Amino acid sequence: MTAGDLAAVVVVIASVAAVCALLVTLWALLRIVEEMRSSVTQLRDEALPAVQELRRVVGVVDDDLVRVEGLLDSAEAVADRAESAAETANSVSRLVRVVAVAPAVRSVAAFRGIGRGVRRLTRRRKAENELDTTERPRLVA
Repeated sequence: MTAGDLAAVVVVIASVAAVCALLVTLWALLRIVEEMRSSVTQLRDEALPAVQELRRVVGVVDDDLVRVEGLLDSAEAVADRAESAAETANSVSRLVRVVAVAPAVRSVAAFRGIGRGVRRLTRRRKAENELDTTERPRLVA
């Protein structure tokens, strides 16, 4: 065997070893790909119901948000009406104070003044009557 033949045998053996290594690597890669397919199938089987449930929950939450938004709008309208009612009550209170309370206080004051004047006059007349009765000569019969 010549050196060329020996080199050819070594190249053939190295090539066969390389092919065998590639086959082992390919077999390992095929096994990994099969495991990945299995994992993807399992993930799909578990994820699809979870995604469907998530969509259902999002729909319910969306409906609840719409309902809450309506409640907030209603509460805002009620607050606006309450504010308007408070302003109206304040205006009515001022009007009553101007129209009724001030004249009523003046009327009470006037009646008290008139009452005092009447009492003074009746006291004077009473005092004058007492003086008149004491100064009148008594008739002796």
